Amino acid sequence: MDKDRLVQIIAVLFAVSALFGATMLVPTINKQRRDLELSFDLQRGDDLPPKYALASAMLGSFRGLAVDALWYRIEDLKNKEKFHEANTLATWITVLQPRFPQVWAFQAWNLAYNVSVKTNTPSERYDWVSKGVRLLREEGIPKNRQSVRLYRELSWIFFHKMGKYADDMHWYYKRKLAEEWNELLGAPMEGATTQQVLDQFRPVAEAMDRYFVLPRLTRVARNELDRVMEAVPEFKADLEPVRDLTSVRVTDTIAALEEQYTKTMPDEVAELAKLKELIAEQGNRDKLNKLALLYKDHPETQAIFEKLYAAGEQLDESTLRKFGRMFVAFRYNDATRLVEDVNKNSSDEGLKAIVNMMYKYDEATGIGLRYTLAYLRAKVLWENYKMDPGVMYELMEIFGPLDWRHPAAHGVYWAFLGVRVAGELKDTSRIDILNTDRGIKHGLQELMYLGRVSYDPFLARIDLLPDPRFIPKYELSLDHSLKRMYGADFQTKEGVIKEFQNGHENFLVKAVVYTSLYGDEKQAAKYYAKIKRLYGDKPHNARSGRFNMPLEDFVATELKQDMDMQSQVIQFMDAMIGRAMTQGLANGDTRIFAKFMKITKSSFEEYSREKLTDPKAEQARQKLGTFEQYFSNNYAKYMRSPGLDVLLKAKIYANTPTVWQEFAYPKFKLALSKQCAAQGFPFDRVFPMPEELRKKELAAPSDKEGEIKTQKSIEQN
Repeated sequence: MDKDRLVQIIAVLFAVSALFGATMLVPTINKQRRDLELSFDLQRGDDLPPKYALASAMLGSFRGLAVDALWYRIEDLKNKEKFHEANTLATWITVLQPRFPQVWAFQAWNLAYNVSVKTNTPSERYDWVSKGVRLLREEGIPKNRQSVRLYRELSWIFFHKMGKYADDMHWYYKRKLAEEWNELLGAPMEGATTQQVLDQFRPVAEAMDRYFVLPRLTRVARNELDRVMEAVPEFKADLEPVRDLTSVRVTDTIAALEEQYTKTMPDEVAELAKLKELIAEQGNRDKLNKLALLYKDHPETQAIFEKLYAAGEQLDESTLRKFGRMFVAFRYNDATRLVEDVNKNSSDEGLKAIVNMMYKYDEATGIGLRYTLAYLRAKVLWENYKMDPGVMYELMEIFGPLDWRHPAAHGVYWAFLGVRVAGELKDTSRIDILNTDRGIKHGLQELMYLGRVSYDPFLARIDLLPDPRFIPKYELSLDHSLKRMYGADFQTKEGVIKEFQNGHENFLVKAVVYTSLYGDEKQAAKYYAKIKRLYGDKPHNARSGRFNMPLEDFVATELKQDMDMQSQVIQFMDAMIGRAMTQGLANGDTRIFAKFMKITKSSFEEYSREKLTDPKAEQARQKLGTFEQYFSNNYAKYMRSPGLDVLLKAKIYANTPTVWQEFAYPKFKLALSKQCAAQGFPFDRVFPMPEELRKKELAAPSDKEGEIKTQKSIEQN
């Protein structure tokens, strides 16, 4: 055999070996491609629309060149600040490269931050910001489910663009978001406890788990997985990492466990049967008749749906919003007059059907409405907003009573999903994972600072006040983040951990101030002791002696630094009014009441002198009205709150000076009278109308044909 022939044989053998080796690796590679969503599978449930396949097919191998040319042109237009033209070209790139996250991130940022500021009116600007949100939420993320960057970008738009103060239209954004989610989910009860907020949302989460196709495990399936891990500890190391990931990942893990342990641990493997059954049931839900199952679970809903269908309504967002608008209208109007007005003046048969069902109903109708709304809300959230009510409820269980009318709540939601998705990725050194993790803490921090939403749709005004309930939740999130940081492979890990600690120090300062303002001196003292212990020996703190002063002086010093913003002034005055009522009036101590009233009025007058009087000015630059209006609005808010006991309110009212009773009584009468009736208290005896108001009412009886406040008046504001 000559030398050339030998070389050829060796080359052939080597090629065959390489081909065989490559073939053996194909299943593993394909699994990794599927896990990381790097492949395009036409059989998947989230197929791309035909326009994407058509565009790719038409351009064929020239698609890459077209994309390069478009990107070059976009960068040129962006540098010339021609954002509208750049947006049009970016839309083409999303069609040509739907699985390329950077183009979705660019386009959303361009809409929310660049195009929006080129418009002239608040409504136009909000429309462009909303387009950026919807682009990521409804298209970009569903097509790139494992792109952590897109979750971070969406979280940031909610947190920064809508939730912070850099944009001079930010108050308009906050009002519009509150209005939108007021209609979708309704407002939490004023003063509601965490458990009451959870109870209010739970039916929506349960409807999601029961009737819709989910990528994750249902709560029942997840509980079964937890049971298996407890029953078979050997499975825990494999099952725990995929517990909160997709059902596909859980199924793959179960298959691997069965392959590994069927021969040696058959009884233990049998424990997986129920979990497999639950996952299989989830996979077959696309064939499920949802309404038939809903009628079976809650027969009372069938009559509700039949009335809606008869009135021309569909099970969609439009119908849900009509329910939402009527909940608002019932809250602010006499129910009888409202129903009469709608039946007389509205041409919308669906609205008439809804308002009549809400006004007069028996027990069965009440149950039917409850589960109808739960189903509708779950359907709209999942199909229109691409948000999972089950995850929303889980977040509320972990972090507290999130108010979905607040931008930071949405920021936390999308950041949380991004962190969860990061758990499916193999590369833990990516900086976008770190930045997404930050989004949770930023959101919770903002919710502690300004997480309590006070929104009046008829005044078109929103106030954001502190919610100390989020203080321990921020620290919980920080603990989780630090654990992830220590387990990751960031080159700048030590610097990141130091940064988190600096943020924690600043957060604790605010925690001390807010808990002190809202009357929890013991908790404030605990946080003050904690900040001294953790950060008191830092060089800058040791030099300044910042934490050496008494608690009361420390709070006063920090407040002086914050009183340049309206939000801070409102927080302070709201806290002072609350203490005037609960510590002064509730105990019959007029001295305490007068003390806090004096502090509140002084702050009010000092701030108001510096503000503009233009009623059309942006909210942050408006005056707050008269002090009488401001105090009576806050007083009425406390009296309407279901979180305060009626007997406590009675003590407060009985000790309230008559002049303040006269200002506030009309503002809480309707809501508080309903609370009294529900608890068997005679409202007119416990909360008698002030004599001057009674005289005025007798002299000029209320106009029975007076204007009804409806959503139209909300929109006009």
